[in-house]
Amino acid sequence: MRGLLTNYKYLLLGIALVLLGLHLASSSLNQDADTGKTGRFIMQVYAPIHSTVSWPFAKTANLMGRYLLLMDLKEENRKLSENNRALRLRIMRLDELEAENKRLRHLQKYKVPREITPIYAPVIARSLSPESRTLLIGKGTKDGVEKNMVAISPDGLVGHINVVTTNSARVLLITDPGSVIDAVVQRTRATGIVKGKNPALCSLNFLNRTEDIEVGDLVVSSGLGGVFPSGMTVGQVVTVERETTDMFLYVDVFPAVSFDKLEDVIIIPGTVMPADPKTEEGPGEEILDYSAEDPEDAE
Repeated sequence: MRGLLTNYKYLLLGIALVLLGLHLASSSLNQDADTGKTGRFIMQVYAPIHSTVSWPFAKTANLMGRYLLLMDLKEENRKLSENNRALRLRIMRLDELEAENKRLRHLQKYKVPREITPIYAPVIARSLSPESRTLLIGKGTKDGVEKNMVAISPDGLVGHINVVTTNSARVLLITDPGSVIDAVVQRTRATGIVKGKNPALCSLNFLNRTEDIEVGDLVVSSGLGGVFPSGMTVGQVVTVERETTDMFLYVDVFPAVSFDKLEDVIIIPGTVMPADPKTEEGPGEEILDYSAEDPEDAE
């Protein structure tokens, strides 16, 4: 290639000079209205040469313009994508705040006696063990939470606090096998003991086989036993079995609370049984009843 340019350098130089001359002549002729025969001949000769020579440059300029436009569009698209992601994230946060506000308003609809200050606590973890069904809440002793306090929701009874630390506490759910609640069937006032059976059910034990118990009956806490206040909704009877050879009924209770969807709980003091004068000094404390629908009824 280098040798070719060397051999034909004079020819190429001559062509370049001719093109330059034609270009200058054409430019000077364009300024005069009457170019004459010579001028028209030069323009006629130069026009196709100019078109041929300038075509690659015009194409290159066109491609460069398109490339720059595409780069601008790409940058603009990137900025729009970033803004879109930021707006979507903000909308998600606003939706979460709105959902949290709805949950808190729902919790605050639950009425407690005037002398009781409820503690609203978020659920921060759930037990994955099939043997132990618990919740971890984000409130502890620094917030006033104590062992054996009761966890509830507007739907019903959740469980009770069995372990508490400075900034968290563990709630033993009513479906845990270690949970025991003295309960009563609201329609017939038949009493029994509710125990955790599996993650979805509780069992109502020690009901006499002659008791009038039907599917759909509501079961509430009786207030006995020293932990759970009276009148708290436990759940609904879903199974009743009568064995002729057994003196007790087999009753399953479906909890009123959906534990897997629970995000917040209300913590209230549990029932305090009167002190036994044989073992403790001083008068016993009054049993608190949370079954009143209105604060005035609880006084």
